[in-house]
Amino acid sequence: MSYVIPSKRGKSKSVNEFPALCKASAPTIALDFTALSFVDEPEVIPERRFEPGWARLSYKDGTLYIETDYMPPEPNLNALASKAILKMKHRWIKFYTDRGEVPYDYDYVPPEPEEEEWFETSSSEYDSPDYDSE
Repeated sequence: MSYVIPSKRGKSKSVNEFPALCKASAPTIALDFTALSFVDEPEVIPERRFEPGWARLSYKDGTLYIETDYMPPEPNLNALASKAILKMKHRWIKFYTDRGEVPYDYDYVPPEPEEEEWFETSSSEYDSPDYDSE
């Protein structure tokens, strides 16, 4: 296709000249915001049946039942990540030992930087003929 001067160009095709691929009706969905509530609901704290640290033990039909209000604390993200890392490390070690290889040490601890000793010197030492500058 070669370049045509804009004044000699024909009218450009309009959008209506192209065939429609599907119906051009946009779905109309009415949004209902009446069900939203921005008021925080108070947290429901369960009523304690026992004093903290106490439990009710009962024996029924040869089975021991223990009732308590103790709820174990939820683990935080660090505890969950530590468990996942340990499981992953055990899988890596098992992978290498099953193949008779020595597992890589994944417990890398970077070495502490060595302390550099700085000595204060006077400028007269550099003026001496024994001082070689490289």
